[in-house]
Amino acid sequence: MLTTVTRHADQRLRECAMGLAALRGRIAELQAERDTVIQRLHDEGRTGSLETAPYVGDFIRAMRAQQLRLDARIALLETEAEAATDELRLCYSDATAYGTVLDQVRTALARHREMQDQAETTEQGLARWRIR
Repeated sequence: MLTTVTRHADQRLRECAMGLAALRGRIAELQAERDTVIQRLHDEGRTGSLETAPYVGDFIRAMRAQQLRLDARIALLETEAEAATDELRLCYSDATAYGTVLDQVRTALARHREMQDQAETTEQGLARWRIR
């Protein structure tokens, strides 16, 4: 029973870790996309000729709006990542607690078996002594 609970806690820990990794990966993708938008704004946000001058303002507004949307999504995902980090800590705490208890039970069982073996050996020795 305790082994099953420990395995379940370990599985939950792996799931929490994978969920957090997925969130952080998505945040990194959005940050890279935001950096690309910022770079495009820097590179293409200046007018080089009179023909493109009327369109630069719209371009700058569109890029800044895109940047704000990305910043909002990143902030939302970072909040989710903080909650997932807390959940991961809880999963880790549970998994280590169950693992510690399981180790203690296994140690106690091994000690009990050793004491039984020693008692049997002693009993066998006494039985031989009595026979002689």
